[in-house]
Amino acid sequence: MCPDPANADYARAFVAGLLDEAVNVGASDVHLHRTGEGIWIRWRIDGVLQDVGTFSAGESSDVVTRLKV
Repeated sequence: MCPDPANADYARAFVAGLLDEAVNVGASDVHLHRTGEGIWIRWRIDGVLQDVGTFSAGESSDVVTRLKV
């Protein structure tokens, strides 16, 4: 279940969930790209960059800002 983008705690919950899942699938790195729709996420597993999807950047708390902290 993806957290609500309008929630003030969205960025923290999203980043924690994303990194936990990346570890679970064995990703060696995670790529985030800003788009007009939000953030396009891909990760690398066994040397292959795989599309995860596009997600909201957040309304009251921003995912990219959370990662910079």
